[in-house]
Amino acid sequence: MIKKIIFTLTLIYSNLLLSQSNNEYLFDLSAINPAAIVVESSSISLFHSKKLSGIKDAPLTQNIRWKNSFGESNAIALNVQSLKKGVSGIISYEFSYAFTAKVFSKNKLTLGLSSSLNTVYIDESLLVSESDNDNLISGSYYSETLPNSTAGIYFYNDKLKLGISTRNMFRNNIFSRSFDETNAIEYISFIDYTFAFTQFQLNIGNATFMDNNYFNSKVHIIGEYKNIILGSTYDALSSAGVMTGMRFKHMTFQYYFSTPQSVNKTIKLGGSEIKITYLINFL
Repeated sequence: MIKKIIFTLTLIYSNLLLSQSNNEYLFDLSAINPAAIVVESSSISLFHSKKLSGIKDAPLTQNIRWKNSFGESNAIALNVQSLKKGVSGIISYEFSYAFTAKVFSKNKLTLGLSSSLNTVYIDESLLVSESDNDNLISGSYYSETLPNSTAGIYFYNDKLKLGISTRNMFRNNIFSRSFDETNAIEYISFIDYTFAFTQFQLNIGNATFMDNNYFNSKVHIIGEYKNIILGSTYDALSSAGVMTGMRFKHMTFQYYFSTPQSVNKTIKLGGSEIKITYLINFL
């Protein structure tokens, strides 16, 4: 029973970290909306996110994402992601598909769906016990794998980007051993408007994340001048972030640093995130 409690508490904490996880969507909107894989749809990217900087075994997220388009209407993506926190973690394998239709002249509407297999694990051999005779920790490795899905709608043109998506559609509660408990579906909205000037581009927008127990809204301002990217963010949890990056001929490098969020009196989130995208559509 106590083992089950340890496992449950560890994964509930991981759920908190996951629901407020990273800011990859600032670099790649398809991180929160599968319909947006049409953007930079022929690319390979690497993402690295370190939260709770300065704390041992702080949450670490890493993924590799491949996107490819087939004609003007179809795009697919494969994503492998690892989220590790101390002795527990999540490994996810995700496949996404998006279909694009033209609406009026320069407007496009995309429908996207992703399915994933998620393995949550805890390695008790890495737990530190206060007593050498503690028989409550077996030193075993526990894991559980369940499917999940995300759906999204993405409308865009040269100026406006607008997206709505839902995550955890299967409502599988991989963070609890209670069979009669389900996770809430998470709803995400995104809007971004582009102001284009000579050799300069300014993007202003907002992303909102919410479910039954969580709400956060983040405003972003991102400018680009001669392939140099600078930006900032501020959210409803009093967290500020700065973003910088550089575009090359076939590659983009981006970096984001955020200050701690005021989730409650004891938990503080914040850290640094890096995204490297390599375009392969010139091949």
